[in-house]
Amino acid sequence: MLRVTFFLAFLAATSSAFSLSRGGVGPLLRRRAPLRHAAYVGDLLTSAGWAQTKRELDTVPVFTCANKKGEPALYEINDRPAALFFTNVDDAKDELLKCNEAREADGLLNVVPFPLGEAFRLVLEDEALLVPSAAAVAAAGAPLGTNPLGQPVTLFACTDIMRERDDGAAVLPLFFVYAEAQEAVAMAIAADGAGDGSSFDIVGLPLQQAVEVLAASPGTTAFQFVTPVSSLDHVRTYWKEGQFDKTSEGEGSPENAASAPFSPAKAAAAAAVAAAEGGGAPTSVKDGDLWKGV
Repeated sequence: MLRVTFFLAFLAATSSAFSLSRGGVGPLLRRRAPLRHAAYVGDLLTSAGWAQTKRELDTVPVFTCANKKGEPALYEINDRPAALFFTNVDDAKDELLKCNEAREADGLLNVVPFPLGEAFRLVLEDEALLVPSAAAVAAAGAPLGTNPLGQPVTLFACTDIMRERDDGAAVLPLFFVYAEAQEAVAMAIAADGAGDGSSFDIVGLPLQQAVEVLAASPGTTAFQFVTPVSSLDHVRTYWKEGQFDKTSEGEGSPENAASAPFSPAKAAAAAAVAAAEGGGAPTSVKDGDLWKGV
């Protein structure tokens, strides 16, 4: 049996910490929480490795409820409007049903992908909140039933498995879904004949800590973010169905979207699809040949 170790102990959030109401641009979520220290945000966003770290984060889509213009529904967090970005696409779909309950047909929202790096920047600037899945929160050690709102996003990894990039560098895959980390470990154990894998530990690493390490040490720390299977499947469908404004030349291709006027939904879809089709990153746990023990 795999042992699970966690870098941080997480506090349970109670439902009383939030209040929801309908109206305005989107549902309002009121949350008491300290604003981030301006100096910390400035230091991180101007650090030597932030630009590259953001590019790596942007290969992973998160999801929000947005209108036809791609503008996310706004919530009130710390007495200011902010967006919610879900790491689990099914949670975004559930939120969509709530958002659309009292809306007219022409004002309905849709679930759209958004680049994680851009979402993380908005979180740093207190303009958004990242919401982990309930399953990830539970896997990180929080009591069952803990409200995911306000909980840190946890990544899961096993330091005994690595992935070799095209340039030959070994990278540590970081999973957003605990079950997918388990599956990757099982693949590595089977490939290497490592017995029952009892020495393979899965560890939990807060996303913010991973970002801080990468941004502070550009080129020296080899992490790679792995898009959840459900997210990749949704984005591929989103891309194929053209659920964004296509460019006149592009017919929705990742290459043309990259040169078109910036659209977060297009950017997220383009990055995820390009990574999946180009082989430049471990796009999901389905890429079984990528995982091997060390």
